[in-house]
Amino acid sequence: MNTVHSSRPHRESQREAALTAARGILEAEGLAALTARRLAGVLGCSVGTLYNLFDSFDALVVQLNLATLAELELALAAAALPGASAEEAAQSLAAAYLAHTTRHRRRWAAVLEANAAPRSGQPDAMRDSTARLVELVEQALAPIFPPEAAPGTARLAAAVLWTGLEGIAALSTAGNLALVAPGADASSMARLLVRAYVTGLATRD
Repeated sequence: MNTVHSSRPHRESQREAALTAARGILEAEGLAALTARRLAGVLGCSVGTLYNLFDSFDALVVQLNLATLAELELALAAAALPGASAEEAAQSLAAAYLAHTTRHRRRWAAVLEANAAPRSGQPDAMRDSTARLVELVEQALAPIFPPEAAPGTARLAAAVLWTGLEGIAALSTAGNLALVAPGADASSMARLLVRAYVTGLATRD
Protein backbone atom coordinates (compact mmCIF):
# COMPACT_ATOMS: atom_id res chain seq x y z
CA MET A 1 0.00 0.00 0.00
CA ASN A 2 2.80 2.41 0.87
CA THR A 3 4.47 1.69 -2.45
CA VAL A 4 1.31 2.69 -4.33
CA HIS A 5 0.96 5.92 -2.38
CA SER A 6 4.62 6.84 -2.76
CA SER A 7 4.55 6.20 -6.54
CA ARG A 8 1.45 8.31 -7.15
CA PRO A 9 3.24 11.70 -6.91
CA HIS A 10 5.92 10.39 -9.25
CA ARG A 11 3.27 9.27 -11.75
CA GLU A 12 1.60 12.68 -11.62
CA SER A 13 4.97 14.34 -12.12
CA GLN A 14 5.56 12.16 -15.18
CA ARG A 15 2.13 13.04 -16.57
CA GLU A 16 2.77 16.76 -16.12
CA ALA A 17 6.18 16.44 -17.78
CA ALA A 18 4.58 14.62 -20.71
CA LEU A 19 1.85 17.23 -21.07
CA THR A 20 4.35 20.08 -20.90
CA ALA A 21 6.53 18.50 -23.59
CA ALA A 22 3.50 17.70 -25.74
CA ARG A 23 2.26 21.29 -25.41
CA GLY A 24 5.66 22.52 -26.58
CA ILE A 25 5.54 20.34 -29.69
CA LEU A 26 1.96 21.37 -30.39
CA GLU A 27 2.72 25.09 -30.02
CA ALA A 28 5.81 24.91 -32.20
CA GLU A 29 4.80 22.49 -34.95
CA GLY A 30 1.10 21.64 -34.73
CA LEU A 31 -0.91 18.52 -34.03
CA ALA A 32 0.45 16.54 -36.99
CA ALA A 33 3.93 16.66 -35.45
CA LEU A 34 2.71 15.36 -32.10
CA THR A 35 3.01 11.58 -32.11
CA ALA A 36 3.60 9.07 -29.34
CA ARG A 37 7.02 8.16 -30.75
CA ARG A 38 8.05 11.82 -31.07
CA LEU A 39 6.92 12.64 -27.55
CA ALA A 40 8.61 9.56 -26.08
CA GLY A 41 11.84 10.62 -27.78
CA VAL A 42 11.64 14.11 -26.29
CA LEU A 43 10.99 12.68 -22.84
CA GLY A 44 13.63 9.96 -23.15
CA CYS A 45 11.18 7.17 -22.35
CA SER A 46 9.47 4.34 -24.20
CA VAL A 47 6.15 4.62 -25.99
CA GLY A 48 4.88 2.02 -23.54
CA THR A 49 5.62 4.37 -20.65
CA LEU A 50 3.36 6.99 -22.24
CA TYR A 51 0.53 4.50 -22.46
CA ASN A 52 1.02 3.71 -18.78
CA LEU A 53 0.45 7.39 -18.04
CA PHE A 54 -2.53 7.96 -20.36
CA ASP A 55 -5.28 5.57 -21.43
CA SER A 56 -4.54 6.42 -25.05
CA PHE A 57 -2.76 9.05 -27.09
CA ASP A 58 -6.14 10.61 -27.82
CA ALA A 59 -6.63 10.98 -24.06
CA LEU A 60 -3.38 12.96 -23.89
CA VAL A 61 -4.58 15.25 -26.69
CA VAL A 62 -7.88 15.73 -24.85
CA GLN A 63 -5.94 16.90 -21.79
CA LEU A 64 -4.04 19.40 -23.94
CA ASN A 65 -7.29 20.68 -25.46
CA LEU A 66 -8.90 21.03 -22.04
CA ALA A 67 -5.93 23.13 -20.92
CA THR A 68 -6.31 25.33 -24.00
CA LEU A 69 -10.02 25.81 -23.32
CA ALA A 70 -9.35 26.56 -19.65
CA GLU A 71 -6.84 29.26 -20.61
CA LEU A 72 -9.32 30.73 -23.08
CA GLU A 73 -11.99 30.77 -20.39
CA LEU A 74 -9.68 32.74 -18.11
CA ALA A 75 -8.91 35.19 -20.92
CA LEU A 76 -12.61 35.75 -21.66
CA ALA A 77 -13.53 36.05 -17.99
CA ALA A 78 -10.86 38.73 -17.63
CA ALA A 79 -12.32 40.57 -20.66
CA ALA A 80 -15.89 40.50 -19.35
CA LEU A 81 -17.45 43.94 -18.83
CA PRO A 82 -20.23 43.65 -16.24
CA GLY A 83 -22.68 46.51 -16.54
CA ALA A 84 -21.61 47.41 -20.08
CA SER A 85 -23.96 47.44 -23.05
CA ALA A 86 -24.44 44.15 -24.86
CA GLU A 87 -22.35 45.30 -27.81
CA GLU A 88 -19.48 46.62 -25.68
CA ALA A 89 -19.43 43.42 -23.64
CA ALA A 90 -19.62 41.17 -26.70
CA GLN A 91 -16.95 43.16 -28.56
CA SER A 92 -14.59 42.82 -25.59
CA LEU A 93 -15.11 39.05 -25.49
CA ALA A 94 -14.67 38.73 -29.26
CA ALA A 95 -11.41 40.69 -29.17
CA ALA A 96 -10.07 38.56 -26.32
CA TYR A 97 -11.17 35.40 -28.10
CA LEU A 98 -9.38 36.25 -31.35
CA ALA A 99 -6.27 37.51 -29.54
CA HIS A 100 -5.96 34.29 -27.58
CA THR A 101 -6.69 31.92 -30.45
CA THR A 102 -4.31 33.81 -32.74
CA ARG A 103 -1.54 33.74 -30.14
CA HIS A 104 -2.01 29.99 -29.68
CA ARG A 105 -3.18 29.17 -33.18
CA ARG A 106 -1.71 25.66 -33.36
CA ARG A 107 -3.21 24.69 -30.03
CA TRP A 108 -6.54 26.18 -31.07
CA ALA A 109 -6.38 24.28 -34.36
CA ALA A 110 -6.15 21.07 -32.30
CA VAL A 111 -9.32 22.03 -30.42
CA LEU A 112 -11.13 22.78 -33.68
CA GLU A 113 -9.99 19.48 -35.15
CA ALA A 114 -11.39 17.63 -32.14
CA ASN A 115 -14.68 19.53 -32.45
CA ALA A 116 -14.90 18.56 -36.12
CA ALA A 117 -14.47 14.84 -35.40
CA PRO A 118 -17.77 13.65 -33.90
CA ARG A 119 -16.92 10.09 -34.90
CA SER A 120 -14.55 9.88 -31.95
CA GLY A 121 -17.02 11.50 -29.56
CA GLN A 122 -16.32 14.53 -27.43
CA PRO A 123 -15.60 13.99 -23.73
CA ASP A 124 -18.05 15.48 -21.26
CA ALA A 125 -15.28 17.70 -19.92
CA MET A 126 -14.79 19.24 -23.38
CA ARG A 127 -18.51 19.88 -23.77
CA ASP A 128 -18.72 21.37 -20.28
CA SER A 129 -15.77 23.67 -20.94
CA THR A 130 -17.24 24.89 -24.22
CA ALA A 131 -20.61 25.41 -22.52
CA ARG A 132 -18.97 27.70 -19.96
CA LEU A 133 -17.44 29.76 -22.76
CA VAL A 134 -20.82 30.16 -24.45
CA GLU A 135 -22.29 31.11 -21.07
CA LEU A 136 -19.89 34.06 -20.90
CA VAL A 137 -21.25 35.25 -24.25
CA GLU A 138 -24.80 34.73 -22.98
CA GLN A 139 -24.04 36.95 -20.00
CA ALA A 140 -22.72 39.64 -22.35
CA LEU A 141 -25.92 39.53 -24.42
CA ALA A 142 -28.21 39.43 -21.37
CA PRO A 143 -29.13 43.18 -21.45
CA ILE A 144 -30.88 42.63 -24.78
CA PHE A 145 -33.30 40.04 -23.46
CA PRO A 146 -36.20 41.00 -21.18
CA PRO A 147 -37.10 38.79 -18.21
CA GLU A 148 -40.14 37.49 -20.10
CA ALA A 149 -38.05 36.20 -23.01
CA ALA A 150 -38.66 32.55 -23.83
CA PRO A 151 -36.38 30.17 -21.91
CA GLY A 152 -33.26 29.34 -23.87
CA THR A 153 -33.53 32.32 -26.23
CA ALA A 154 -30.46 34.10 -24.87
CA ARG A 155 -28.52 30.85 -24.79
CA LEU A 156 -29.32 30.13 -28.43
CA ALA A 157 -28.37 33.67 -29.42
CA ALA A 158 -25.04 33.29 -27.63
CA ALA A 159 -24.41 29.94 -29.34
CA VAL A 160 -25.09 31.46 -32.76
CA LEU A 161 -22.67 34.32 -32.13
CA TRP A 162 -20.05 31.94 -30.74
CA THR A 163 -20.37 29.75 -33.83
CA GLY A 164 -19.83 32.74 -36.10
CA LEU A 165 -16.74 33.84 -34.18
CA GLU A 166 -15.40 30.30 -34.20
CA GLY A 167 -15.81 30.21 -37.98
CA ILE A 168 -13.76 33.38 -38.36
CA ALA A 169 -11.12 32.03 -35.98
CA ALA A 170 -11.00 28.68 -37.79
CA LEU A 171 -10.47 30.29 -41.19
CA SER A 172 -7.88 32.64 -39.76
CA THR A 173 -6.06 29.83 -37.94
CA ALA A 174 -5.93 27.77 -41.12
CA GLY A 175 -4.72 30.76 -43.15
CA ASN A 176 -7.81 30.60 -45.36
CA LEU A 177 -9.53 33.85 -44.44
CA ALA A 178 -8.49 35.51 -47.72
CA LEU A 179 -10.40 32.85 -49.64
CA VAL A 180 -13.73 34.24 -48.42
CA ALA A 181 -12.76 37.82 -47.61
CA PRO A 182 -9.76 39.05 -49.61
CA GLY A 183 -8.06 41.95 -47.87
CA ALA A 184 -10.05 41.58 -44.65
CA ASP A 185 -8.62 40.67 -41.28
CA ALA A 186 -10.16 38.55 -38.56
CA SER A 187 -10.51 41.39 -36.05
CA SER A 188 -12.41 43.63 -38.45
CA MET A 189 -14.71 40.79 -39.45
CA ALA A 190 -15.38 39.89 -35.82
CA ARG A 191 -16.20 43.51 -34.93
CA LEU A 192 -18.61 43.75 -37.85
CA LEU A 193 -20.22 40.44 -36.97
CA VAL A 194 -20.78 41.45 -33.35
CA ARG A 195 -22.11 44.91 -34.25
CA ALA A 196 -24.53 43.63 -36.88
CA TYR A 197 -25.67 40.68 -34.79
CA VAL A 198 -26.24 42.63 -31.58
CA THR A 199 -28.05 45.39 -33.49
CA GLY A 200 -30.26 42.79 -35.12
CA LEU A 201 -31.08 41.18 -31.78
CA ALA A 202 -31.87 44.54 -30.20
CA THR A 203 -34.30 45.53 -32.97
CA ARG A 204 -35.99 42.16 -33.44
CA ASP A 205 -39.78 41.94 -33.12
